[in-house]
Amino acid sequence: MPNKSNFFNRTQMGGNGRGIARISGYLAGAALGVAALASPALAAMPPAGFAIGNKAHVSFEVDGTQLSAESNLVQTIVNTVSGVTISDAAPVDAIPGTLAPGFFHVITNKGNGPEAFDIVVSQYTANVVNPVTIYQADCATGLPSTTALVAPFKTPELLPDKSFCISVVAGLMSSAVVGTPESFQISAVATNTNASNYNAGPPITPRDDTTDVINPTNGPVLSLVKSYVDINGGDVVPGDRLRFRIAYRNTGATGADAQNVNITDSLVPGLIYQTGTGMWNGTVALTENSTTPPSNGVTLTYNYATQNSQVSALLNTVRAQTSGFFEFEVVVALNVASATLTNQAEAVFDGHPDPVESNEVLIPINAVDTVSVVLADSSPNPAVAHTQDLPDNNLSGNDASATDEETNHTNDQVVQLTAIAEGALLVQEFVLTNTSSTDQLFNLTSSLDGGPRYPNPSATQPHQPLPPGTRIVFADYNLYDDDNSGQPDVLVPANQTIKLRVFIYLPAGYTRAAGADPWVGRVTATSRFTDAENPDPNRPDLTNSSWIVIRGDVLASRVDLLNRDGTNLIADGSNTTRPDGSPWLNINADPGAKVEFPLVVQNESLLSDSFQLSFSATNAPFVPGSTPLGYTVRLLDASRNPLSNGNTGLIGPNSSRDFIAEVTVPQSARPGTVNFYFRVQGVRNPALMDTKLDAVTVNRVGNLAIKQDQPGATAPGMAWVFSHVMSNLGNVTVVDSTISYDPPFPTFDEALYADLNGNGILDTAELSAQPITGVRDIWNRLPANSPLKQIDPARGLTEFFDPGESIILFGRVTPPPGALPTTTEIGTVYVNVSLEDMSGNIIQDVQPSNNRADEALTVVDSPIVPIKEQALDRGCNGTVDVPFTMGKLQGDPGDCIQYRVTVNNNGGNLVNQVTIDDKVPLYTTLSTAAQVTPGQIAAQPAIGATGNIIANVGTLNGNSNAVLTFTVKIDQ
Repeated sequence: MPNKSNFFNRTQMGGNGRGIARISGYLAGAALGVAALASPALAAMPPAGFAIGNKAHVSFEVDGTQLSAESNLVQTIVNTVSGVTISDAAPVDAIPGTLAPGFFHVITNKGNGPEAFDIVVSQYTANVVNPVTIYQADCATGLPSTTALVAPFKTPELLPDKSFCISVVAGLMSSAVVGTPESFQISAVATNTNASNYNAGPPITPRDDTTDVINPTNGPVLSLVKSYVDINGGDVVPGDRLRFRIAYRNTGATGADAQNVNITDSLVPGLIYQTGTGMWNGTVALTENSTTPPSNGVTLTYNYATQNSQVSALLNTVRAQTSGFFEFEVVVALNVASATLTNQAEAVFDGHPDPVESNEVLIPINAVDTVSVVLADSSPNPAVAHTQDLPDNNLSGNDASATDEETNHTNDQVVQLTAIAEGALLVQEFVLTNTSSTDQLFNLTSSLDGGPRYPNPSATQPHQPLPPGTRIVFADYNLYDDDNSGQPDVLVPANQTIKLRVFIYLPAGYTRAAGADPWVGRVTATSRFTDAENPDPNRPDLTNSSWIVIRGDVLASRVDLLNRDGTNLIADGSNTTRPDGSPWLNINADPGAKVEFPLVVQNESLLSDSFQLSFSATNAPFVPGSTPLGYTVRLLDASRNPLSNGNTGLIGPNSSRDFIAEVTVPQSARPGTVNFYFRVQGVRNPALMDTKLDAVTVNRVGNLAIKQDQPGATAPGMAWVFSHVMSNLGNVTVVDSTISYDPPFPTFDEALYADLNGNGILDTAELSAQPITGVRDIWNRLPANSPLKQIDPARGLTEFFDPGESIILFGRVTPPPGALPTTTEIGTVYVNVSLEDMSGNIIQDVQPSNNRADEALTVVDSPIVPIKEQALDRGCNGTVDVPFTMGKLQGDPGDCIQYRVTVNNNGGNLVNQVTIDDKVPLYTTLSTAAQVTPGQIAAQPAIGATGNIIANVGTLNGNSNAVLTFTVKIDQ
């Protein structure tokens, strides 16, 4: 059967892309491996700052009446912890004195907060070139960037479970010894010094290390490159026909032949193999379950196994310094949904049982929309002029025996007259006529050079070939490769005319002016008799050519990145900054605010194109995705939908599209100006780009906040302690502000204290001191070694109340001994809105609403009073590290929390049917079984699980208590 196909002139492609394709393969494999490891587990680490805790509930019966009581709320605040993984890479072979194939790693943030990580290379063995070169790589496609990272190497800030991919290229010295592996270590190292598990080292931890191994060899060095072309053109859609090519190369030393090379490719679901489409090196047709005749001593046994959809090619040998390829076709199944299919080939050979993997081909399926192309018709128009010569009497008349184009006729020309953009796609149409009385096959070929006879032999004109890299593609569906020549054939019925569409893909970077010598290429049709088995020697093959001519302007493409200010556009032109070096757009913002930069991508060319929109904290180097510490940036379209990988989508010629860069200012941002570089870069032509500088100026903001505690309940004459966290949420260091009760409790006594030793408890030493009156009073009392008094200019820390710092305030409230039960009073702790900064200036708090915290205290005379307390057991060994408290604690993922619920019967009479109901909090699992004294546990989850805990106490005597204890572990 002839092969239905879509062809291009392979000699026009240039190069084989081996380096990039191989890099892509290893990296894509690593990325997929990490993606699998990062799949959601049964338990997820709680985010930094999450409050773990709840209340206990008690039900009981008094004199036949069912009553209930609720304990206080206990909470443990989850600390920020660092965590990082770096994926391993398989060992690679290399010949001494050459570059080894790239090692590809995925660095993933496994902590519970955003963090950037250092990339450290160390422990080089003697024959590895120091330093290595590191490239950022696309985690989705596996392709590395063309620009190396600049030392010191660092990832951008990554959100939890987000990844950054790199490609590491190392040189192997010529002194390397075959059989002696060489290696180096690459590490991802935490940088968040505020994380509770950060250790300044050495070595700094947390960290993750992996060793990259190079095996020096003088044997075969086999590599595979897999690629595909969509025969139907455009987006890949269900029903499209794809031609896969698997290229193999042995770059080993002379004589290091690879024997019995078995290349296999298991097709993923959705790709349907097409029988009879196999080709070897573009010339030898492959038949399933058969072996080719020897070609220079090389044979290929080709097979397709339906049971596992596996294509295989067994080569008896791949000699050193040789290469080849084989191809086959598949059809995309009609029921495939929009997704990205992945496919990869691998090979084994004698003495090398570990598979050599190709790059992983990513096939994006567009099952919804496809891009339509309007083809030029055959009628003359100003853009595409058609000039027809005399009839092509290929099989009769004066030219019956010609073997070249006609010598007496001016050939057809399809002439582009109007201006087009560099890198444009031209669709031209040619008419092919069979003037014979029998059906004929015509072989179609193309050339970038129009030859010396343009436009006719008697009146040639100066002209230039089409630019290098131009691709000429015959795009009609009814094309065959009847003679296995690697070039398409078309069948034309007797005395019929057909139209051939030809796609001319011009390369980027080549321009011309109208009036200069035209660019001229050529397409040729060569007649072939259908009765190929009985050729007529008196009627040899005949040829006829037509010219592809470009006379109009081919204009340089240009893209402009601007800001929109209403109807005005800012930053027109290619300058990154304003003439004075300032940003084009500077937006003032408060800490914690979101600001939006309105961006406009303007395609100032004659060609529709898509562009990559990205951002960076610096311009030299420009590191896509990097931001100043703590800032986040989201790229959105005009409808506020996130951009997929930053791609703008197709923008028409001389058209523009609006986008939004949403910048979130961190709550801790200090006053000052922070730069953001935005860049747009052509997908088709990466050299086409524009960069602009915008900035955020962070306002000077004072904002002290105090958090309200839950209501309390106590007996007459007994003190109750409220806990409040006072935080500096602004970006200015505060030296003083008065703190008081305003208004105070009407009849209850109150006093304010501070957690000077940071243990979360109002202890004896703090209680024995005078009540506090303000911020300066608190800071004067803090011990010299308090973290709140440490000075670190690099981090903006002073000895006063700095942005981002917090301290616990205690409100100790006591109702009088004669207070009546059910009496409730409210007092308010007030932090004054006039704040004194380090210069002695008074600034006003921007959010007065969070400067007050009410305290509500109720006098109770219920017989049952439940109290819930907690203590940290960091080692999960049953021994608490801090005393039990009703106040807030701070813990790390992996720490254990012991809970103690005490149910007091303060009355003189017994109560019945006492039941304690509690629950394992969110982001924790049960670590030790619950116990209750007196009573028994009626229900509880298994160790390592979550759920309710129910304790049946039964009867509780007067002036006695019951205690429920259990331990949970914070997820990690």
